[in-house]
Amino acid sequence: METKNSKSMRDDMRLLAVAQKPLVPLPTVPKKGATAAARGVAAWDILKRAATAGIASPLTEPLQSAREYHAEGTRSSDGLFFIPAIKKLVMRDANDAEVIFQYAAQAEEEP
Repeated sequence: METKNSKSMRDDMRLLAVAQKPLVPLPTVPKKGATAAARGVAAWDILKRAATAGIASPLTEPLQSAREYHAEGTRSSDGLFFIPAIKKLVMRDANDAEVIFQYAAQAEEEP
């Protein structure tokens, strides 16, 4: 029984020795500390910049009639009235770009 165990152990050790991959050194890490001064370079394209700009203040609403409302409004706090709830609001920013606000319907509260 000891012979079988020692043979089995030798075979296992051989498999481990064969299966090991060659050691590869890790890449070098630059030293900590200050980085040498260098000149920064960036490409500036005014047309691309203007196309990806955000919303410019102030926002104005050109047509109040362009508003869309949810079929059922929001119930008042006393439960007696339904107040119209805006679904879609179309605005214009300072760059004359269209800005659309879309609002979700308010979920009904459980009593």
